[in-house]
Amino acid sequence: DKRGTVVKVIGRRVRVDFNHPLAGKDINYEYSIDEKIEEPIEKVKGLLALYTGVPDLEVAIEDNKVSIDVPAMLSFNQRWLMAKGRVASELIEHLGLEKVSYVESYPVQMPEPVVETATEEEVTESEE
Repeated sequence: DKRGTVVKVIGRRVRVDFNHPLAGKDINYEYSIDEKIEEPIEKVKGLLALYTGVPDLEVAIEDNKVSIDVPAMLSFNQRWLMAKGRVASELIEHLGLEKVSYVESYPVQMPEPVVETATEEEVTESEE
């Protein structure tokens, strides 16, 4: 199930190149820098958005320690599970933080009380 390019045919043998068509070629990109992020909280939020895909997570920095509130939905996100160690090490290395704490919160959802009302059948049976 691989895609390739036939390079040479010699008799009954064929040489196939399975490399990407741009492999070994020089590629030029054009890009522009929109803004430079200076604030540490914005740097943390940007790195988290890069690794999780969630743009606005709650972040607090106090005394060289960062606390990140992780919503319950991210506990099932495989990208996040694989990347949270890397995020912590990059934050410590590049921002000079001493500690990175992830606070996972799971809200308790109380079931709503069921209010039973008398149906018409019950009312007619009691009248008879």
